[in-house]
Amino acid sequence: MKRLLCLLLALLAALAAGTASAGAASSGNGSVAVQLNRGGEAELVDGDGIAVASSGPASCDAGNYTFEVAPGQTVYLCLGESGSADTTALWDVSAEAMGAAATADELADSGLFRLKADKSGPGGSLLKIKQYGEKSLGDGPRSSWLRIEIAESEAVEEQKAVADLTFSARKDGDRYGTGDYALLRLTLWIASEEASGGDTDLEAGEGVVYRPVSNDKNTAEWEGIASVSFSASNDADKFYAKLSTRIDPDIYGLYGDPADANLYFRDFTGALAADSTSRATLILYNPWEDEDYQPDPAGCHIYQLEADGTLSDITGIFTYLDYDEDGNEINGWRTRTRTLGCYIISDVALDVSVVPDPPPEAPEISVNANRKAIPNTGLGELSRKFPQEPPQSF
Repeated sequence: MKRLLCLLLALLAALAAGTASAGAASSGNGSVAVQLNRGGEAELVDGDGIAVASSGPASCDAGNYTFEVAPGQTVYLCLGESGSADTTALWDVSAEAMGAAATADELADSGLFRLKADKSGPGGSLLKIKQYGEKSLGDGPRSSWLRIEIAESEAVEEQKAVADLTFSARKDGDRYGTGDYALLRLTLWIASEEASGGDTDLEAGEGVVYRPVSNDKNTAEWEGIASVSFSASNDADKFYAKLSTRIDPDIYGLYGDPADANLYFRDFTGALAADSTSRATLILYNPWEDEDYQPDPAGCHIYQLEADGTLSDITGIFTYLDYDEDGNEINGWRTRTRTLGCYIISDVALDVSVVPDPPPEAPEISVNANRKAIPNTGLGELSRKFPQEPPQSF
């Protein structure tokens, strides 16, 4: 019994020592936190070097930086200017103590340091983080960066994403050894911009969380592109909404190019008008209104992109209007609908009988495909030349 008690006490002591050691090498207390060399503050910038989010000083909790960002973008975190004398102290794994220091240029070099990102939280799966080396973004100085890709998200509520980053030396060097590391924690609160209902002007390509006015008419307007109007129900919920005008090269190549057509894409995402008390009014404005080329609206066609990649001609459900019943200028095609999808406006008729090629099937893997051919050792010939004697009975 005494021996068992001693073993338990020894185990508890070892666990306590391990916890203390881990605490000494945590980004939470800043002992081996990556120094961002910005006076304790940090910024996330876009590809042009323009700040899109900033974090307050991390002096009270060194190594932890918090940002508020939108989904569907790529941002960059500066680790330090190239050639800067500022360094980050590493944890020496062999000595279990603070060791030598590494520069920002070294930490951003994937050949010198391995970056491991442990992601957690509802938004953790939206993040993809990697070292970006030494580059100049916009007019800024040449610096070392982390590249952070934030995936698209139709979530209505804010999502928290925590990324615990570990920079580990890949091999022994003059100042540090294999496995020596520094830590950094990034906390991102990811949310789309919120737009209030009523008459709201929105930007194409930007997803928003739309909050309609209950028991009232709501109109979302993308100037010169499209509009959606609907009467919201009682206690209507907010929802994600986005309109993209990005060209689909596959659709253009399959349907547009053979007909020498001009195509305009109006791709709606989200549940716009889901809480409508009746069908919503959709208007697709004439994309050639301000162009030198003016096709006859009566000869234009509107198609809807189906889930299988084919097109359906839905021109018949739209009516072209110069002005509506109240005398408001429209210059577009109007319809009533309960659901929104991807619409394509064409100046000529397209051959919708064309069917896209099915995606290639995954290659069938044969179990024997990777086996080497068995060489002819000659044993078969020997067995034929010198057949085995039949067993003798005794």
